Amino acid sequence: MKCKKVTRLLPAYLDAEADEGRKSEIERHLAGCAACRQELESLKADLELCASVEVPELSPYLATRTMAEVRSPERRRVLAGIVVRRALAGIVVRRALAGAAAAVLVAAGVWVGSFLGGEIQGSENGSSWYSVEGEPSLEDLYGLALGENGDSGEGR
Repeated sequence: MKCKKVTRLLPAYLDAEADEGRKSEIERHLAGCAACRQELESLKADLELCASVEVPELSPYLATRTMAEVRSPERRRVLAGIVVRRALAGIVVRRALAGAAAAVLVAAGVWVGSFLGGEIQGSENGSSWYSVEGEPSLEDLYGLALGENGDSGEGR
């Protein structure tokens, strides 16, 4: 077994959590490796130091005082301000993304429309600037709607 693996397994070995097979492998390695034995002794010293530290006794009212502080009106105002700022920041970001997405869609629509809709005609042939080649002009459509050009619009 390699030193890196043994070093990783030493805490489980000290806590008696290693199975018998692993335990015997670790012990065989420790018998021949001074660096890993030193690491084991260092871990044992750390555990003894942790065990010697006295844990202070907590007040029985600690939870009550903590909850009272959390529920205080001043704390609520601070927390509400944080929530509102985060919500507003989210709205601003969403609006900016929506605006950017709309601009991209409009640009894509214009680009695709320029390929699919034909070329825009100029006024050299007498048609309006907004007419599309092969399509009736707005004046023609308006005249059809009013029943001009000899067609009353009936029968449609």
